[in-house]
Amino acid sequence: MATFFLVLILRYILPLCVVYIFSAVVRLDLWVRLIWRHRCGLSQVPGPRFARWSRLWITRALASGRAHEIWAEVNAAYGPVARIGPNQVITDDPEITRRILASSSGYRYIYEHPFNPSHIDSSVSDSRLEYDVEKHYKTSATSFPSFIAGFPWGTENTVDDLLLVWLNSLRTCCAKSDETIYDISKSIEFLTIDITTKLLLGREVGCIKQNRDVHGTMRKLDTGNRLWQYLLLAIQLNPLFLYIAKIPYLRRNDFLNSRNGDGRLIRTIRRVADEHASREQIDPQVMDSLAGGLEMTSISLQRTLLCIITNPHVYNTLCAEIRRAVARGNISDPIRDCEAKQCMYLHACVLEGLRRFPPLSELCEYVIPPGGDILGGFILPEGTLVGLNVWGLQLHADVYGGNGKVFSPERWLTEDFDKLHAMHRQHSLMFGHGGTKCLGAPIAMMLIPKVIFEILRHFDVAIADPSQLCHVKSEGPFSQIQTGLQVRLKKIDYTHPPPYEHAMELIN
Repeated sequence: MATFFLVLILRYILPLCVVYIFSAVVRLDLWVRLIWRHRCGLSQVPGPRFARWSRLWITRALASGRAHEIWAEVNAAYGPVARIGPNQVITDDPEITRRILASSSGYRYIYEHPFNPSHIDSSVSDSRLEYDVEKHYKTSATSFPSFIAGFPWGTENTVDDLLLVWLNSLRTCCAKSDETIYDISKSIEFLTIDITTKLLLGREVGCIKQNRDVHGTMRKLDTGNRLWQYLLLAIQLNPLFLYIAKIPYLRRNDFLNSRNGDGRLIRTIRRVADEHASREQIDPQVMDSLAGGLEMTSISLQRTLLCIITNPHVYNTLCAEIRRAVARGNISDPIRDCEAKQCMYLHACVLEGLRRFPPLSELCEYVIPPGGDILGGFILPEGTLVGLNVWGLQLHADVYGGNGKVFSPERWLTEDFDKLHAMHRQHSLMFGHGGTKCLGAPIAMMLIPKVIFEILRHFDVAIADPSQLCHVKSEGPFSQIQTGLQVRLKKIDYTHPPPYEHAMELIN
């Protein structure tokens, strides 16, 4: 009998007691951590009630597909500095943003998204993933010569050549009938792929001519963004996934060994790199530029074009400006950048489209340096993560007026110099600040007006099905277009141009 009870205790009761004691210790540790986090320096920062106790609130926001809108709503409801996690705050204050991004701030970028679809080799330094501030700026400073110096800064001729090929492909589609239903979102992606690869590699991959994603680049980037999103959700719930994602084999294998798609593109990049630049720098920098150039430029073009063609007043006014500029005979074919800058309403439409729908939806988080900091009147301890709210920055009523959510290019035509200067300063923050500024922003700001001008110069454009408009969805670091942009294209006959004269007085 004694042996039976001894076996019973050793086999069943003792393990249960060990499990019970372990779970009690874990629960006690959890409650101690929660209470400490609640009572730490962040306790005075306002924010959603549940967010201060658990990262589940952030996880739910990320999983919703509208995280960029949620960040803006939080700052609008709780102020320029709000708490969104046990150790995380978010800000849409422009002065705080500039101070954090300054080279001497002491803040470091915490890159909490380890599965970066553009970073293919964890053993190679990438400026965007560099935690050390000094090294980050040095790497960024050397990245321009590594993949741009082989081509003159006057890249406009290259862009113009491919733009003409793209316009001819649109004319070919329209030649089949008077009116053509066309997925222009895919076509814009093909244009950005060819332009980006031509500028970075010296030759385009041929997406425009073949009317398809030749190497599956956009498909791979979209897949990478989705994996990035899912992995980020897992990391928010359990940091163990952060270390799993850092395994070099898991990060490199698919990109380097794939027989098609990015694997083939990577091999092309490396062949060019061996001829022109340092291979150690060109891999991450070129892939980073491909991801940023393709995704962000394509998204910005699609969103701006959608805003224009769904607003009759804006569409008619812009078309009137384009017709008047063409009629004067001082516009090249395609339009040059210096000529596009003279089209004030076109420039206003591009600025407003980027303001209303910034392509970057990622919550860029920085770590408060040792000693802590004071942000928005709150004393925050060192190690706190501060997220920069890109979308919220572009909705400030004190800068852009009370109708910040309305697409209104007219706001950029004001004669109030101080207000215009303030808007431009705030607008520029979507591309970063100081050493973190996007290196490809000038090229994007040259390309977007060109494409919009040439589309509306040669075609009448309208939404094919108004009941199926595009929607913005946050996946990974970019604000994605959820559905294709189906439009009706009709080639303009300049012997009988559309009557836009009634809108001319709006731009005189």
